[in-house]
Amino acid sequence: MTDPRQALEAMGLSMDKVLETDNALKQRSTVRDARICICGHGMSKHDKDTYRCKPSKMDCPCYTPRAIIDVQDTRVFLRRTQGGGELHALARGIAALGALGKTFDWLVELKCDRCKVEGMVAPVPVTKTGFATTYATAYNALLCRECREEI
Repeated sequence: MTDPRQALEAMGLSMDKVLETDNALKQRSTVRDARICICGHGMSKHDKDTYRCKPSKMDCPCYTPRAIIDVQDTRVFLRRTQGGGELHALARGIAALGALGKTFDWLVELKCDRCKVEGMVAPVPVTKTGFATTYATAYNALLCRECREEI
C-alpha cells in the first residue's frame, strides 16, 4: 500500500498545501441559486443567453424560465415531465423533496395562470396557445382543475 502523503511528496507536492487548495476550490465563489423554475428544474440550469434548460444529460424544452419555488435542496429536481399534475417534473421534485423531510417557499401566488382564480393549481405543460399536453413543452403553467379539464 502507498501512503498518500509519501505519494504527494514524490510528486513534489505537500499534502497540507493540496488539502488547503482543495478546501479553497470547494468554496462557492457565487451565491447558490436555490430557485426552481416552473418546468421543474433549477433556475441555474437555464442558459443565461438562450434560456434553454439543460438540467443534466437530458434536455428540457423549457425556454421561458419562471422561478416558482425556493428550496433547501435542488438536487432532487432532475426529473422529466411526462404530463401535467403528478406527471410533471415540478410536482415530482416537490414530492422527492418532501420524502427527504426538506421544505420550500413559494415565490408566486397560488392562482391559475389562465383564469386567475386563487386556489388549488397544478403544473401543466402547455402549447404556445395554452392547450395542455401530455409531454414536456417550452411552456408550462399553473392551472386549476377546471382549466386543465377545459383545455
